[in-house]
Amino acid sequence: FERHREIYNFEKKWSFEEYEKEVHPVDNIRDLINQFKIWNSDTLDIVGQAHKGILIIKGDKLKARLSTFVGDSMKKLQEYLLNLTIRKAKEIADDYDGLISGLDKKPQTLATFAEYILAYRNANEVKQQ
Repeated sequence: FERHREIYNFEKKWSFEEYEKEVHPVDNIRDLINQFKIWNSDTLDIVGQAHKGILIIKGDKLKARLSTFVGDSMKKLQEYLLNLTIRKAKEIADDYDGLISGLDKKPQTLATFAEYILAYRNANEVKQQ
């Protein structure tokens, strides 16, 4: 049971609601999801009941508690990552829509031609990023 102490301690101090309030790089989120996957397989190894000398260790409640925590946390984290990705994709699509609408206007006067060149330069800068 000692090897599951890390999961138990993490459950005590970690809160998804607090985690969600902060901004995290995708690499950190991926690492945490991978850690949850490892823990998920580790929780399957918890013995339901074991005899150790004169002690009887009942791990059913611990197994249920940690398995539920790891499974639920992993699902919440995956949903958080999906929502983050959708939000970022929408921002990028909105930026490109704005650039395209600026380039769709055919210049008729010198002032509109200057706006067209400015929109073209902005589109090239975004493309290079």
